[in-house]
Amino acid sequence: MENFLNKWDIKTLGQVFTPKNIVDFMLTLKRNHGSVLEPSAGDGSFLKRLKKAVGIEIDPKICPKNALCMDFFDFPLENQFDTIIGNPPYVKHKDIAPSTKEKLHYSLFDERSNLYLFFIEKAIKHLKPNGELIFITPRDFLKSTSSVKLNEWIYKEGTITHFFELGDQKIFPNAMPNCVIFRFCKGDFSRITNDGLQFVCKKGILYFLNQSYTQKLSEVFKVKVGAVSGCDKIFKNETYGNLEFVTSITKKIQ
Repeated sequence: MENFLNKWDIKTLGQVFTPKNIVDFMLTLKRNHGSVLEPSAGDGSFLKRLKKAVGIEIDPKICPKNALCMDFFDFPLENQFDTIIGNPPYVKHKDIAPSTKEKLHYSLFDERSNLYLFFIEKAIKHLKPNGELIFITPRDFLKSTSSVKLNEWIYKEGTITHFFELGDQKIFPNAMPNCVIFRFCKGDFSRITNDGLQFVCKKGILYFLNQSYTQKLSEVFKVKVGAVSGCDKIFKNETYGNLEFVTSITKKIQ
């Protein structure tokens, strides 16, 4: 029964607790002093290090004593913060609890959008001017068709100043790999990351580039969408991860 509940928590609440080394690293990205919010407190891994932070956790079974036990989407927007940090829940749209789904706003989303995308939008709305958002999320929001409007809005609101790809490292047990840690600064329009890359948004896709585009990919190649199976686990190999392999080339023998 306990294993079933754990699987249910991951599926509908996105409960995957943040490892200490990840918490430590994310805290090194914090630049602002002042008020702090952790909108999905989980077991309190961030709150333990941020004594005066406001924490929110929807699940009463695990909600820390110093956190608000409530749905983040019930938290009034007039509450503004200098720093918002955390690990938002990863929940497929079809698995979002009906009580939460009815509170979501869809101006930037559709019915393919994962719950963590809604967390990004609402968190940014809770930031004060020059406020910072530090999240660990899947990397797919950068180029996902379900987050095109969100990405365009993020770009209008500020700059992702720090961006770290974690590759195929298995950060969370029994959960998705290919995560990123990023820091977003509201009202910062420098468009330059801490390591000198240009932060660019093209047609709803976010890029981090050594230099600006000089030529469109479509001007060089024929670009089209391939087959979409919807079954990602078939293409994931826990042994080899994202390693590149030499592939054969078929050609006519003279």
